[in-house]
Amino acid sequence: MSTNKSLKKALMSLYGKGSMYQLARIDEVIAVKLGKTYAEYEKTCPYNEKRKKSMKAKYAYHHLQHTYEEGDTTLENGAVVTVLEHAFIHSLPREEEEFINRELRVFKENYLKWYKEYTTGKSSWDDEER
Repeated sequence: MSTNKSLKKALMSLYGKGSMYQLARIDEVIAVKLGKTYAEYEKTCPYNEKRKKSMKAKYAYHHLQHTYEEGDTTLENGAVVTVLEHAFIHSLPREEEEFINRELRVFKENYLKWYKEYTTGKSSWDDEER
């Protein structure tokens, strides 16, 4: 099993530097589905502006399946989010957190399909039954 730090680095190398929450545009999706957003949380969270700025500048490894649910610390089970986004995700009721986790999984899956097509010229969509 790898460390969170080394996996964060590997995930950023594979998916690009930055928050996967932002890359996947999850706030737009959850605004419709859940009626709440990270942007709203940022305005009302209990941290002062200096702390929020620091939390937005640092990244966290987020387990898509919790370790207490036997989720491993792996590339497949992880996503990179800012520390403040991580606090937001874990502030939600479990079923809403899982909705975000599903969106992160979909983003990762679609990104890898796109990357395969981009690098090989062969569409992974062609491999699927229609």
